[in-house]
Order: sequence, then structure tokens, then C-alpha cells
Amino acid sequence: YSAHAECLTIAQDLPKATRNAYPSILLNSFLGITALYVLFGGACYYLFGAATPDIIFDAMAKGDWLTNLVKASVSAVLLSQLPITMLPAFDLMEPPLLAKVDSEAQRGAVRVAFRLATVAAMAYVALALPFFFDLMSLVGSFSTGLLGFVLPTLIYLRLKGTELSAAKKALNYGICALGAFGGLYCSWEVLVGMMAR
Repeated sequence: YSAHAECLTIAQDLPKATRNAYPSILLNSFLGITALYVLFGGACYYLFGAATPDIIFDAMAKGDWLTNLVKASVSAVLLSQLPITMLPAFDLMEPPLLAKVDSEAQRGAVRVAFRLATVAAMAYVALALPFFFDLMSLVGSFSTGLLGFVLPTLIYLRLKGTELSAAKKALNYGICALGAFGGLYCSWEVLVGMMAR
């Protein structure tokens, strides 16, 4: 579900001829991903009931080769997804670094060095902070509702609000309220969990 952050960057990089098909491809992708998430979550809850842990790896055998393989696979997927996830940030941060570099080879070297340093710094923070999981849970719970529901609807209402019927405006405000409530509720749950430990 992190792909929503890259949707605009991907759309900007598409050739104009294929840009018209992008919304339907995006919608079908999100519907497919949602179906997989619901099926997987439902299967886990069916198998483990109310004892389903928040982190699915906690339900797997500790130290087992299959558990280690699954963890390594998930880590590889996250690591390969990182350049795509960071692309909007790199697009903003790299131009000042590359402004005074003349040759294309040097530009490539500076770009690779900067990206490696960024990934290394993020890995260091993840390993060095003992409460990193709680921090990421709090940031994720708050920002998902904000980025996924609140900001898109408010921006859409700002840009197209005068052209929308009252029913469509009400629907957009409802989506915005749902995102705000969900973000606040999830943040509260994370804080309560942090205080209980």
C-alpha cells in the first residue's frame, strides 16, 4: 500500500500515449492488492483467531529455516522497493548536488554515492533506535489516513469544488472525515500500546 506515494511520479514519467490507460491500470492494481490483503488477513484470522499477532512473523516458528527464508524474502522486496519509494525525494534533493557537476560520469557517481549514503543512514537509524518499531507504527498510523484520504480529497475539493454537486462534495468530505478519524484512532491505539509496554 505504499505505492500511492509514487503514483504521480510514475504518471509523469509515462509517455503521453500510454498515460490515458494509467488510471484504469492503477485502479485494477489497487483492487487486486486490496483483495490479496483482505484474503491474507482473513486467512490469518481464521487460522489464528483473536490470537493473531500484529507482526505475522511472531506466529511463525522462531529460528526455523522457512521463517528465516520468508523474512529474507520480505527484506529483499523492501530493499528493492526502496529506490522507487525514495524517487520523489531524490528528485527534490539531487538537483542541488548535481548543479556544479559537469560530466555525466561524475553525475552518476554523485547520484549513486548520495543514494547509498541515504540508504545507509536509514538502515543505521532503524538498527540504532530501540523504539524504531513504535516510531514507525506511529508515523504510519497517522500519515496513512492523512496521505491516503484527507489530503487527496481536500486537494480535489480545492481544485474542482466549484464544479461538484452537493452530493459529491458531501461524499468527499465524508472520505476526508473517515481518513481523519482512522488516522487519529490508529495513532491513539499505537500510543496506548506503547504506554502499556
